[in-house]
Amino acid sequence: MAAVVVAAASFGFSPAGPVGARLSVVTSVTALQSAIDAASPGDVVQLADGTYSGATLRLGGAGVIVEAQSPGRVTFTGSSSVEVAGNGNTLRGFRFASGGVPGFAVTVTGSDNVLTQLSFDGYSAQKYVVFVAGSQRNALTWSNLTNKPTTAPRGNLVHIDPDPSVPGYHTIAHNWFHDLPGSGGDFGNEPIRIGNGAQSTYSARTVVEYNLFENTGSGDSEAISVKSRDNVLRWNTMRNNPDAMFVFRNGDDNVAQGNFFIRSGGVRLVEANRIWILGNHFEFAGVGGSMNALTYDSVAPNLTNVHVLHNTFYEPNVLALGSGGPSNTWGDNLFVKATGALFSGVPTGIQIGRAHV
Repeated sequence: MAAVVVAAASFGFSPAGPVGARLSVVTSVTALQSAIDAASPGDVVQLADGTYSGATLRLGGAGVIVEAQSPGRVTFTGSSSVEVAGNGNTLRGFRFASGGVPGFAVTVTGSDNVLTQLSFDGYSAQKYVVFVAGSQRNALTWSNLTNKPTTAPRGNLVHIDPDPSVPGYHTIAHNWFHDLPGSGGDFGNEPIRIGNGAQSTYSARTVVEYNLFENTGSGDSEAISVKSRDNVLRWNTMRNNPDAMFVFRNGDDNVAQGNFFIRSGGVRLVEANRIWILGNHFEFAGVGGSMNALTYDSVAPNLTNVHVLHNTFYEPNVLALGSGGPSNTWGDNLFVKATGALFSGVPTGIQIGRAHV
């Protein structure tokens, strides 16, 4: 069916785009792709509410908004996937469910794109969202990611692929990661992974902020797995998520700031240096083993220059320091624990500054 096109120029404004932008409403995937291909910067292309199977789309232009007519009321089923290859585009309001692809549901190779108000619910894919190396300043916001099937190919939900020479500056913000099935441990379905071990020296410069993690530990013991440099995890909340942690696996110069770990795992440090853990709140955090309120889990020469400052630890299970780390600084932290040991391990190389107990 042909698109319905409304030109906004004659009114002097557009509710969805700049002056001169066009709003196109289409009722099929074929018409949607045609409208995307014909769109100019500032145009808005909407897909009418409904369920569409086997939608394979490519956004190759610039500055185009592609959205569901009503957020959450357009569902892609079957083998559906989207590639965002252009720059400055917005993909908004679509739901992926009741189907799957062997690879990636949404792949972003361009820059300055926004994925927002998306939902991935029980969709089978190796990865839900991938920001490819070389792309920059892309964002995933206000989206729902849940219930990835255990029969899906192993792979994390959101993957940042750092580039060896160009920082990504990507943002993952205001999303809800929850209710992931699986056997726990290193199951391979981390909600977020930034890089891999071979990319630990790459500067990703990703910001992960204002996200909520609930009941993701059966999918994987790492809610966020950092394997690159220069990333910031801030103002996120882990609630009722006891079997998952924020993990600095590989890569230096990373920050965890202002996060809330409530009846959840905490922070684990592995092969990482120059890490800042600032102003976080740990409440009934940790379940033991390698998942504690704070865990040093590494061998020399790692865990140098770790700074643990201005945090609150309220009834943590334990702070597991292992054999410590050289040139570490702890200061101005608040510890509240009625009974039991607060620390385990030998704090070699850790300078304890002011502590409030």
